[in-house]
Amino acid sequence: MASHALDSKVYGKLLAKTVPAVITTDEEHATALGRVSELAMNSEGATPEEVALMQLWATLIEDYERKRWPRRRLRTTPAGMLAFLMAENGLKQSDLADIASQSNISAMLRGKRVIGKAIAEKLAKRFHVAPALFL
Repeated sequence: MASHALDSKVYGKLLAKTVPAVITTDEEHATALGRVSELAMNSEGATPEEVALMQLWATLIEDYERKRWPRRRLRTTPAGMLAFLMAENGLKQSDLADIASQSNISAMLRGKRVIGKAIAEKLAKRFHVAPALFL
């Protein structure tokens, strides 16, 4: 979508109508979600001002959600990540024969063999994830 200049009067009226502010409660969060839903339903014919308002609301919602429900990063090993992705995709070691031999996959899963950069890149492509997950 091409970037268009905002009409400050039109945008100001939209801001005055919805009064976006930092979200501090679950009730305000629900209201903000409703506003974004309304704007998103009309997004095909949205004016640049409406798109900007939707982006502002989305940013406020994201900020609240990040603070309200922080994500804890799970620590796992490359072998653990490989095991998880194989299980999630219903794969056996032999299903990865195009990437490495079954004995090498087995050694990687047991942590007896390091997953090298070339194998990590092939695994990343196979599972549609970043290679860094395996390194």
